[in-house]
Amino acid sequence: MIIAFTVLLVVLVATAELTTTLIGQAATAHAQVTATDLADQTLNQLANEPISQLSPDVNRNVQLSSVSLAGETFSITQYLHWAGTGDAHSLCLTGSPPQVMQATVTVGWGQGQHLAETSVINPPYGQAQSTDGWLAVLVQSAADPSKPPVDVGAVGVVITAPGSSTPLPTETPDATGCVYAALPPGDGYTVTLQSPASPAFVGVDGQSSPSATNINVTQGKAADVSFLYDRAAAVSFQPAAAAPPLATGMPVSVGNSGLTNGYLVAVPAGSGSTGPVDLFPFPTGYRVWYGDCLAETPSSSQDWTKTSPPTTAVQPATAVTATAGGLVQLNLAVTASGAGPVTATAVLDDPHPGLCPADHYGLGPATVDGGTAAIAAQIIPEDYTVTVTDTADGATATVDLAWDPTTGEWADTGTKTEYPTASSIPVSVG
Repeated sequence: MIIAFTVLLVVLVATAELTTTLIGQAATAHAQVTATDLADQTLNQLANEPISQLSPDVNRNVQLSSVSLAGETFSITQYLHWAGTGDAHSLCLTGSPPQVMQATVTVGWGQGQHLAETSVINPPYGQAQSTDGWLAVLVQSAADPSKPPVDVGAVGVVITAPGSSTPLPTETPDATGCVYAALPPGDGYTVTLQSPASPAFVGVDGQSSPSATNINVTQGKAADVSFLYDRAAAVSFQPAAAAPPLATGMPVSVGNSGLTNGYLVAVPAGSGSTGPVDLFPFPTGYRVWYGDCLAETPSSSQDWTKTSPPTTAVQPATAVTATAGGLVQLNLAVTASGAGPVTATAVLDDPHPGLCPADHYGLGPATVDGGTAAIAAQIIPEDYTVTVTDTADGATATVDLAWDPTTGEWADTGTKTEYPTASSIPVSVG
């Protein structure tokens, strides 16, 4: 009996192991069949989706969904690229869409098990009609316009039809920075880019939402528009010299040949801000100066290159402090009959009417001690009418000052006296 039970036990153990193996193989086979069905279904769905929905996902691994069937969870991932053109293909550069897309769907389950199927599909081009035209919108980076900026997929592309105040659904650029849309023919389409909250994107003139207007879409043809749009450089500003203080209310301008007017006012007059300001990351950087026009750009004779680099370099998504030179020192030695304090206002005698709007800069205040006060400030080297006010009794005095760039001196045009920048110009109030 012992021998018989031993033989029976050996047979039962072997049978149990065989049964377990068969059950495991059947489960694996069932999971593979299920994964194959899921991959086939997904490929069929992709083949019937419009290009407007597929193109943002080109050259990206996209997690589609997770499905639970018969106690097993399956994850589905897709990867798309244009067949025969390589991953770098851009619809915006060809002028017409390719006809074939290759899709790979990967289904994973269990402990690292997965199955992948690849198919060539011919997606319909949106809800396109035979009368439609095309609009290609290309987002380009600062350093290399042939490539999109980093994080281009976070940018929103908003298209508004002619005569409409309601934009079409926001589009997302694909990995090449391209949005390719099928649209009814019409004159006067508008395209606007939208920056994500972070990182901030800007256009060449510092606009967070640059637009292109009056775009005409023609039946059967592709209209194109491109934007230089990249992650902003956050730029703060400081004077080349820490003392004396800046005259208050001075604007800050930045210059680059890529800007529409060659320059822009980064800090408006009177704001008192030192930044940061979001600027487009031109590879050539910026010239930076105090003032609000090109006419006030410092020259080398005004100690520009000696006090700071001529150009402040910037990179996308970085923070930088720009140092601006070119200012000169103005010292006033005030004699006041009142108790003060005394303040002063320098009004620019604009030699460039209409070009340099900011013309009022504050000086002081300074405490009156023994009937005298000293006011010192850094200011743009131009001609000024300076008005000094004793705040105790309201008494004022005015002096006209001219700047001589040849000698580097101030001149009191009333007394015909010249003063080096280190000297104090006497002003009597009251």
